[in-house]
Amino acid sequence: MLALVAIASAFLIAPAYLYWFSDLVAPRKNVLLIEERKVASPSDLERFNEKLVKPVVYLNAPKLADLNSSERKDRFIEIILPSILIVKHRRAQERELAIAISQKFYPNRAERRFMNGLLEAYRAKDLDDLLLKLQTHPNSVAIAQAALESAWGVSNVFSETNNLFGVWSFKTDEPRYLAVTRRNGRKVFVRRYKSIYDSIEDYFLVLAIGVAFEDFRETRSSPADPVVLVGYLERYSEQRDEYVKKLRRLIETNDLTRFDDYALDPQYIVEKAAL
Repeated sequence: MLALVAIASAFLIAPAYLYWFSDLVAPRKNVLLIEERKVASPSDLERFNEKLVKPVVYLNAPKLADLNSSERKDRFIEIILPSILIVKHRRAQERELAIAISQKFYPNRAERRFMNGLLEAYRAKDLDDLLLKLQTHPNSVAIAQAALESAWGVSNVFSETNNLFGVWSFKTDEPRYLAVTRRNGRKVFVRRYKSIYDSIEDYFLVLAIGVAFEDFRETRSSPADPVVLVGYLERYSEQRDEYVKKLRRLIETNDLTRFDDYALDPQYIVEKAAL
């Protein structure tokens, strides 16, 4: 469970708001058609079409504990991979827009507001720092961390909160859940999320702004072996080196790198004129 990620709590809304605002700055020609879905059983999950993934945001996760190990892992990845890809899609669009605005001699008011919002949300000191923080990392790394933190989707915390990564809550006025775990005899609260997507959005933001992950961001900015890349995540967990070893075992044992070239199904990226 990660105690350090409390820094993201106040910033969760920022990327979602900025993504919406970016459409006012530079209206997108294409729109990603996202389906929100509440599920009752694993059979309600969307299967992947080869390596193409339908952009479905699950509002909850079905019970996976009764499935055998292999099927449970497959269904868990079907729950989280669409939201991972949606977050990465949006970060790529924000990055592209930030570059386009930076190349203008006289950005208009809306463009300046958008850029200032990005710089503030991602705690970036300049354009280069912002672009570094808007980079994302291989799907396999996110899957491994989610699997480890949520016990492949069967942990009680995940079932009750949609909290994939054990993000703690320190605010009494936000949705949260009292965990069984205690630290030095003190109660531990974790965040509740409205959807799987919200949990993953928060996770990517944590890795983008956390001081502890500067080396991770630098390393992921160029192609890197996921097994090597997770070596820079030792400060994500109190377990430090043992945490890294567990991530590496998960990636290698489950061949998670096979998901690194999975992508959103382009048939759900449509021209606005077609809507």
